[in-house]
Amino acid sequence: MKSLSELADVYEKWATANEATAEEILSRLDSLPGEAQQQQRWRASQVMAEAAALKKRAAELRKLEQRRVMYCVDPTTVSSKART
Repeated sequence: MKSLSELADVYEKWATANEATAEEILSRLDSLPGEAQQQQRWRASQVMAEAAALKKRAAELRKLEQRRVMYCVDPTTVSSKART
């Protein structure tokens, strides 16, 4: 099973791929007729919104992972401190 930070990395990669796809769509607009341009602009906008959502979720996962690590205690550290 992947850790939360590994899953966040996957989300980031997907977001980067979506951004590249949106940029490619936008770069080809000039070769399309007017109505097709509007449709492709809408599609690029949707892909960029999905990329933003993926990045946001990745950040949330990383924050959750940090909290989880902060609250996890190494039992060997606790037992050695308890003895002193």
